[in-house]
Amino acid sequence: MSAILIAGRARNHLVRSQALGQVSASIPPAASDESAIYPIAGLCDGDTKPFQFGTLAADRPIWVDVNALADPSFEDEGGDDLVPSAWTVKTGALVTDDDGPTPIHGTYAGKLSGTGAVTYQVLYRPAGEAFSFDWSAYGNADGGKCNVQIINLETGRYLKTDSTWSDSEEWLLKDWNTVDWTTGSVDAVLESMTLCGTDLARIMVRLSHSGGSGDIWFDALCYRPHTDFVAIFGHNVPPHVEVKLYSSTTGAFGGEETLRSTVTYEPRNMWEALGSLIKDRYWMLKFADEIDLDLLVEPDEAFVAIGITEGFLGQKTTLREAQQWDYGQNFTADQGRSTIGGLTRIYQRNPAPVEGFSLNWENTSAAGYEELRDLVFYASQLGAVKSVFVPDDTRRDIAYGCFGPDAASARNFLTVWGTPLRIESMPAAIFVQ
Repeated sequence: MSAILIAGRARNHLVRSQALGQVSASIPPAASDESAIYPIAGLCDGDTKPFQFGTLAADRPIWVDVNALADPSFEDEGGDDLVPSAWTVKTGALVTDDDGPTPIHGTYAGKLSGTGAVTYQVLYRPAGEAFSFDWSAYGNADGGKCNVQIINLETGRYLKTDSTWSDSEEWLLKDWNTVDWTTGSVDAVLESMTLCGTDLARIMVRLSHSGGSGDIWFDALCYRPHTDFVAIFGHNVPPHVEVKLYSSTTGAFGGEETLRSTVTYEPRNMWEALGSLIKDRYWMLKFADEIDLDLLVEPDEAFVAIGITEGFLGQKTTLREAQQWDYGQNFTADQGRSTIGGLTRIYQRNPAPVEGFSLNWENTSAAGYEELRDLVFYASQLGAVKSVFVPDDTRRDIAYGCFGPDAASARNFLTVWGTPLRIESMPAAIFVQ
């Protein structure tokens, strides 16, 4: 029995992914089927505005590409000899190109010109995150050499091909000048919050040109965080609909995908932890309807389209010890109070029921307590940013909301063992089935 914590929205792959949509069996996504009132952006906005499918139909899917890099294959500009706006050029020139080598992916590759040319992106990634990085590079016989680096700007350290971090300068690819594509990949773990000094570290992906004056090319770059946890909150999924999680290395969800989990059904909120971290780039959450809607006389009157208040896909943190906790539901609308000019005003804050856990944070060692405290308060920005908490991974209870003290001050929580803390979940239900 253990507790599970995913602190802060930065650990939700849906928030930081470069593509999110509904798809049948194609990449990029087919035409979106989303409600005009509740579009796909509401799926991971960190608020109570939900997402809802636009029509009632079977086998509803949601698709995501977790690659954190913007314009990783230099396709976004949609033309030749254009400057990719997602990439910062320090020296030299970077343009899209369809006249050079045949791209690894799509129509264009990124052409980097000029000796000493450098282009880069800076990503903000959770400290301690497990990830993979892929690259493709094409050299030049005239002396144009390709270089690829990943640098942790918080520690000043460089990622090595053996997955470790080095104080001295290192390259994942160095001085490649063969007139052909080379591809590479590395699995690694970002340095810890203690080493980074922050929960959200700045990571530079750096491409550079060395050697002679010949042009070089890059393509199919990918920073993909690993995944082992999925959850949906505030849903109206009926019990007969199976929620299945698939992943794919290619994005071809037409038969090449792998079923990772069938999510255990629960009303309002449901979650599933995978047995291990999965490295795949593409994911699909499919709502597989087992009832033939054609058998219903008036299906549109019997059901409404599936809706979800918030979705979550990411990496879990398993706490070393299960914490003492209790659970309660508040089925009356929350009230907020404000005093202006001596008059107290009472107003309604949440239009739907909310759930809450009261947590008694107790550890047998000071080190264990400090570890838990840092996870909660740094990763959730002192409790202000919503987090996911499963108090007991042998049960189905889960909350997604903000941390706040229940019976003691935040200052006491930082220093005193066993201080009660409360997490108030988002509204328990938004849609009515």
